[in-house]
Amino acid sequence: MIDNRSEYEIALRQGHSFSWDQRWPEAITEFQKAIEATDHEPAPYAGLGMAYAELGNLNRALDNYKVAARLSKGDMIYLRQVAEVQERLGQRAEAGQTYMAIGEIQLKRRKLDEAVGNWLQAVRLAPESLGAHRRLAAVYKRQGLTRNAVREYLAIARNYAGHGQKEEALKACQSALELDPRSVETLTLLNLIQHGGEVAPVSLVEQSPDGETTADMLSELEVGQESKRATDRSNGRPAEGVGESGLLEVARSLAQSQLAQQIFGDESLADPAMTPSDGGGNLERNALISQALDYQTRDMADDAITSYEQALAQGMSGAAIHFCLGILYHGKMRYGQAKREFEQSMLDESLRPASYYAIGEAYRTRGDLRRAIEYYVAALRAIDLSYLDPQRADRVSELYTHLVNDLLSKAEPSAAIDFVASLTDFLGRDGWQQRVEQARMRLDRLSADGQPLILGEILTAGSLQVLESLHLSQEYAEQGKYDSAVEEAYRAIQLSPFYLAGHIQLAELMAKQDRLEIAIGKYLTIGDTCRMRGDVSGALANYERAVELAPMDLTNRARLIDLLIERDLIDRALEHYQIMGEAFYNLAEGDRARETYLEALKLAPRGSAEYEWRPRFLQAIADIDIQRLDWKRALAAYSELNTNNPGDEQIALTLIDLYYKVDQSSIAVRHLDRFLIQLVRSGQGIRVFAILEDLMELRPTDADIADRLARLYLRQRRKQEALELLDGLGEAQLDAGENQAAIKTIEGILALDPPNAESYEQILQQLPQVDD
Repeated sequence: MIDNRSEYEIALRQGHSFSWDQRWPEAITEFQKAIEATDHEPAPYAGLGMAYAELGNLNRALDNYKVAARLSKGDMIYLRQVAEVQERLGQRAEAGQTYMAIGEIQLKRRKLDEAVGNWLQAVRLAPESLGAHRRLAAVYKRQGLTRNAVREYLAIARNYAGHGQKEEALKACQSALELDPRSVETLTLLNLIQHGGEVAPVSLVEQSPDGETTADMLSELEVGQESKRATDRSNGRPAEGVGESGLLEVARSLAQSQLAQQIFGDESLADPAMTPSDGGGNLERNALISQALDYQTRDMADDAITSYEQALAQGMSGAAIHFCLGILYHGKMRYGQAKREFEQSMLDESLRPASYYAIGEAYRTRGDLRRAIEYYVAALRAIDLSYLDPQRADRVSELYTHLVNDLLSKAEPSAAIDFVASLTDFLGRDGWQQRVEQARMRLDRLSADGQPLILGEILTAGSLQVLESLHLSQEYAEQGKYDSAVEEAYRAIQLSPFYLAGHIQLAELMAKQDRLEIAIGKYLTIGDTCRMRGDVSGALANYERAVELAPMDLTNRARLIDLLIERDLIDRALEHYQIMGEAFYNLAEGDRARETYLEALKLAPRGSAEYEWRPRFLQAIADIDIQRLDWKRALAAYSELNTNNPGDEQIALTLIDLYYKVDQSSIAVRHLDRFLIQLVRSGQGIRVFAILEDLMELRPTDADIADRLARLYLRQRRKQEALELLDGLGEAQLDAGENQAAIKTIEGILALDPPNAESYEQILQQLPQVDD
């Protein structure tokens, strides 16, 4: 490996200088010298790529850009240059692959928008790029952009069909239909593929009938419809549209209705899982189901069981038939067979709560209280989740896990027995849906800071009066009647001392009355209790509420950080480190703020990449160092920040300024050239003038800055401004006693043939006398 650093830097600097003057052959010579001096740096190869591209030799430009990209280990700036030259050469497929690679790099860096932009470029240039279409489909599907996702799946299907891969093409069409079952375009393509019709290839730029491009497909109307569908799904009821009765009876009626619709209803509405594909046995199977429903309605259980079993043996399937048969087995105390059927029926969301409940009933009847509780709680969890936002599903499931563990870990079985009695009374009687809805509404009102309260907690509280007291407490608080609100909260605690919702309500009331010390102590105690119960999320929520009420109490915040790190919740811990560092900074305790940020910096690699924790804390540390005039420390931080984000103007200019402050002007100029070239390449050349002019005001005797600005003026035929600039530079140099530098500046002025050349010549004649 060749490495002559000084010769390399001189040649590279000269090459960039020639590039600025658009003297491409000389630039090529200098960049080649730089490569001869140091052959493992990407910059001279990139310089050669630009020079050859400007001279029209695109093949050599591409070769050099590829080398630059390889030596930089995939720097996206060089990869984009590779893609642009490939596109100019007509290498559309190769350019598409390069954009695909850039998108993958952006995805790893958690920059999804930039990744999508590059994948769109990939499919524009190479519509056969299955990887890009798949990536786009996955992103659009996750974001709820149905029309866009469908369009990408159809592109995948067309590509597969064009290569004779019929099975894969059909799978892609099926993915599109899952998102939009009524899509005419999807159904048409599906029909063509199934029947061997000619499938049109994917066009270079997919467009909708009204001219929208792929990136513009989603209308506000569709967003609204998608949101409504999502809301409908999340708010779906387990047994909507049936009469009042217990949970099992409601579910049985629903299952029977589904079977009846399957037999007598519109076939277009039928569940494919419940309808055998062959038509020959349909009439016989439908007759068996019809008989079974009739027998079950007339309480002829044995005959109903026989008919259902025969229908299953002949190929009938689906959750409804399994649930109906499970109910019949259960009634005959054939619990093992019933459990197997309910395990099949619980795959249907609408029958899932009742299936869990029925298995729980079977275990309780056989005297296995522990297994019964597991399934009872699973039923309650399924009901709760049908009423709650899916985003809260993980926390709700976690709370139910703690509930089961708590019930099964108690030495005395009375708590578990009482819970089962309360649950069967709650769900087993008429009107259970109304009770659930009313309780769920009140729990939602009591939920603090988005922390859900679950139905299971009501049953462990021992009395619905607890919920009523908490509801009244909240209403009194909203009316400003805090004494009455506190009284009701205490009543709830007396009724159920271990039900934490009552203690949380009391803590919140203390906070609203500005009795912060009591409120904070209460939240910390609740957090400790949650932690002892194994509910880490609950503990953290209450500790964070205590910290929120007293943000400057750094002891509590440090305690919270320790718990977050212990539970590997690194991003949340880093958020609190940042808040704590800012608190020290605002208290003018710079040393402690810097120490806090340094501690956070050690933890930052374990945080999520999308939050860019390390750059964030480096910036904070560097800002403190700059305020203390500790340029060298600040320089180290800004060097890393610039490496990670070379396009950030503020970082780049601060780094340049710091190099000047530590008397490393040559390195400062090298960074300046690199940044200005980057601006020009990214289409921001207009910023170059403003930056150089600002730097000239800050450093009026700097010949390097003046030289670059003067050449820009001359290139735009602004000779007078160039002369004024150099004249000001010469005066500043004379005032600073830099006579030799001033001589060079005046000679540069004379080379521009100024109208008052004689006066400059006179100054030159006088300068040697001054030196003497």
